[in-house]
Amino acid sequence: MKTLYLLLACVSLCLGISGCATYSSGSPIDETKIESIERGTTTKSELIAWFGQPTQVTSIGNGKQVLYWQYYQSKVSRSPIPFIGGAKADTQNSALAVTIDASGVVEDYQWTKGHY
Repeated sequence: MKTLYLLLACVSLCLGISGCATYSSGSPIDETKIESIERGTTTKSELIAWFGQPTQVTSIGNGKQVLYWQYYQSKVSRSPIPFIGGAKADTQNSALAVTIDASGVVEDYQWTKGHY
């Protein structure tokens, strides 16, 4: 009986040590709205309505700005058996950089997305 309790204690410890964790930064970027961005037409106000406040804003001279939206999420899971199998990570990253001219209209943009 002691052996059974010891075995259950070991299994409980192993399951307690295993698990997963998720880290994220920023808000997911709505890809359907990316297709709606038009150079020379879309305004800064529209971008903020679609994507929320930018993660970062940089002035680049002549009244121009670059607005950045970034999203990062990483899920790490470990094997249910400690020290065997290691950890696995599932990471997603997306970024949108939009150059706004002095009149508040999109001049150019870049969209990147990765999953690794």
